This record gives sequence, structure tokens and C-alpha cells, in this order.
Amino acid sequence: MKTKDFENAIDALKCNITIDEIKILKGNVRCCFAHKGRTLLMWDEVGKAFSTNMYAEKEDDITPDTHTNLPLECYGRDSVFDLKFE
Repeated sequence: MKTKDFENAIDALKCNITIDEIKILKGNVRCCFAHKGRTLLMWDEVGKAFSTNMYAEKEDDITPDTHTNLPLECYGRDSVFDLKFE
């Protein structure tokens, strides 16, 4: 999937999600990181969602670098945020 496909699918969730980082490999999205409040989100290349909660003092403490410092094992499967591509 292309970046625009992911952006549109995330917008279609209508959940006020902020995209933090999109990792691309050979022109296609490999992984996408975002957050909604204190919930950190990650999608794989097919739009399967994973999430974890970040216990920060303030939402402003969550930055794109927050995902970098967090092992992928901290994320659990969360089908509520699965993406549907048109």
C-alpha cells in the first residue's frame, strides 16, 4: 500500500489519530506509527492494528520518538483500529 492509502484509511476511522511516522520500503508502507491520546498505535503493511498504552504525565510527552524507544513486543493486537482500504 502507498502512503496516501494509509492516510485515507486512518482518516476514515474518524478517531482523531495523529500519524507519527510511516516507514517505507521500496515505495510501499512497511509500518505506520501513530497515537490517539495516550494510546500508541502501529499498523503493519496490510493495515492490521496493534496498540499499547503510554503512561505519560501529559499527552504532549508523546512524540514520534516515543515509538522508537518502545520495543515492538509492547504492542498487542487491536482489531478495533484495523484499516479498511478502498
